Amino acid sequence: MLKLSRYSSGGGLVWNTLKKSGPSLMLLTLFTIVLTFVCGALVFYFEGGVYKVTPEHLEGAFYRPALEGGEEVTPFTSVPVSAYWVIVTATTVGYGDLYPTSGPGQFVAAASAYCGIVFLSLPIAIVVKQFNIAYDTDEDEKAVEEQLRKEEIEKEKANERPTAVSAAEAKWKRKHVRKLMEMRGFIHEQMKQATPLFETMWEEFVAKHLLERLQEYEGERPLRDGTHSV
Repeated sequence: MLKLSRYSSGGGLVWNTLKKSGPSLMLLTLFTIVLTFVCGALVFYFEGGVYKVTPEHLEGAFYRPALEGGEEVTPFTSVPVSAYWVIVTATTVGYGDLYPTSGPGQFVAAASAYCGIVFLSLPIAIVVKQFNIAYDTDEDEKAVEEQLRKEEIEKEKANERPTAVSAAEAKWKRKHVRKLMEMRGFIHEQMKQATPLFETMWEEFVAKHLLERLQEYEGERPLRDGTHSV
């Protein structure tokens, strides 16, 4: 199933997004593990109850205070069960099969829900940003491939024999566009930090810098005879 992403542009896009968001997802996993076991241990401590032997449970059971008064058998029988409750609470699902009745247990429940929202929102924003970057890059590469395909069709219509230089030229164009996309991302980040007072000066500097880089790339462009332009 994982190999199907090779034949789907959408699957490859999602895979690239997850790969670039690896540190953020690892951070989310670390926070989730810490939150789960810390809050799980706390709620088990507060809601674990006291062991008693009663006529209803001759073999004995752990009892905790009930919301309506009196006592009831606690559903928090172990730390793993409590960890399951923390995950359900932190993701704001809240099935209602487990719930705390004591004041400290309810405080842990509120803290788990709040921390879950915060821990989930931060990495998700980074993943969305990486997805937008990967999507823009994919669209640019598709545009380059489409342009190269059109050029090949025009050459075939003009009865030009395709040569090995065409492949070299296509490789150069891909490299050229990739460099320009990196420069565009750098310029975009710098423009965000530039104040309106220096926007005009910054645009002139960027335009001059781009012109110099384009002239350098133009000097590396392969020609039909296999040489490079000077």
